[in-house]
Amino acid sequence: MSSQNGHNQSWIKKLVAANVGTESPEIFYYWSALATMSAVLGKRVFVNRWKYKLYPNLFVFLVAGSGMKKSDPVNLSRNLIDSVSGVRLISGRNSIQKVLEDLSKAHTTEDGGVLKTASGYIINTELASFLIKDPDALSILTDIYDTHNHEKEWKYNLRSGESKLREPCVSWLGATNEEHYSDCIPSVHIKGGLVGRILIVHSIIRGTINSLVYKPPALVDINQFTPFLKELKKVKGEINWTIDGGAYYDNWYNEFWKSEHYDNTGYVNRIGDHIIKVAMLIALSNNLDNVLRTEYIEEAKAVCIECFSSNKKVNMGSGAGQLSELNKIVMRILIKDPNHQIERKRLANRFWQEGYSTNDLDLVLSMLLESGVVSISGDNKTPIIVLKDSVLKQYEANL
Repeated sequence: MSSQNGHNQSWIKKLVAANVGTESPEIFYYWSALATMSAVLGKRVFVNRWKYKLYPNLFVFLVAGSGMKKSDPVNLSRNLIDSVSGVRLISGRNSIQKVLEDLSKAHTTEDGGVLKTASGYIINTELASFLIKDPDALSILTDIYDTHNHEKEWKYNLRSGESKLREPCVSWLGATNEEHYSDCIPSVHIKGGLVGRILIVHSIIRGTINSLVYKPPALVDINQFTPFLKELKKVKGEINWTIDGGAYYDNWYNEFWKSEHYDNTGYVNRIGDHIIKVAMLIALSNNLDNVLRTEYIEEAKAVCIECFSSNKKVNMGSGAGQLSELNKIVMRILIKDPNHQIERKRLANRFWQEGYSTNDLDLVLSMLLESGVVSISGDNKTPIIVLKDSVLKQYEANL
């Protein structure tokens, strides 16, 4: 059952490689594969954290601009789940009450089995169209995420009555663009715990440019990837550390917390558990290896820290009010630009495209200048907005 991870490519990497040549960002397929495994496993495996059992359920959001083919990796995950039996799918437009109702009902699987626990996989290609607006919805999903807090049962009093879930374990894969993300995730949930539980995967880089006029040399055959998932469903029990793997994680953890990490979402306080969850999935993707080896933890650490970076980029400037939204636009542009600067004329054009006026631009630039975040270079005819080096260094140091 074990693999030393050097001779056989993992199921995750095989799935990613099979989709090379598509226009979706490669990293989106990687995380869709992880989310798919997470949904299949549910609460079947865990790592003993001594005070609680850590299960591998994940909340993953793919965030990119419109037209970046975010839905393709999500649909691939849906098709993979459809190809195996025993996973409750929740998709389409829902109220939180309907989500809880679906989770609470016994679910008959295609192979004749019955899923009695509240295990499920929320999957949607556009977050904005998933949940009917309800002030309680995201708070409920935040609470349900913490599977270890509800080992036997989860209760919640709704206006429609008490809702009760048996051994809940929910995974979530969603996609959205940056603009809709702000609509979907109000500022109260950015600092209120939900975003800290989400692995945000952000990309501004399109995959392989492909007009699809001509048939690609290879098309993904779902049937090649389902046998692994069917075997994965049979895996149960504790995932243990190797001696080297445990020492590696322990050393990294202690070194990591010797430095201060600015984060207003709570992600950094949960990064350790995120890494372990992902490492569990990476281990199992290597021929169902059921131990946490150093190489698995290294890979999990790298991708989870990249999600920390994405978290900061996507949530930068989040908060109440229009000024915060304007600040977010300017900061994202300056950080993404190779020289971290932009002509005011170009910035004004971007604001116009977003539906804002030059007065709005003047307001946010005035705030950023007074705060010492940016400076102005060039002449009066072509002023250039420049992100200060000290601000950029501070931002990069906190990634």
